[in-house]
Amino acid sequence: MINPRFLPNHVLISMPLDAITENPPLKSTLPMPKFRILVMDHYDDAAESLKMLLQIEGYEVETAKCGMKTVELAQVRHPQVVLLDIGLAHLNGYEVAKRLPEPPETRDTILIALTGLD
Repeated sequence: MINPRFLPNHVLISMPLDAITENPPLKSTLPMPKFRILVMDHYDDAAESLKMLLQIEGYEVETAKCGMKTVELAQVRHPQVVLLDIGLAHLNGYEVAKRLPEPPETRDTILIALTGLD
């Protein structure tokens, strides 16, 4: 039996240990969908290493070094996910995030902000 106790900004759920070990989670035999991902980062090494890691996992990945290129590529390639470096000069990640939902091709794109800024 689950017994929720509420704490400020937290939910604590306690249950007997045997409830966890009796029924291990089932693994799906269905293949996980792989997304088209666009990585925007002005540091080539950062963009390329992230691209390689994502490709190893089976994702289709492209990179862009600037905000304008990201917007252009997104309208042509229709990525499902865009990883945005928010700390760029000129057209930064914030501006790209404002522009991507405008055209219908990128309206449903998931945006994830990345930064190396403190």
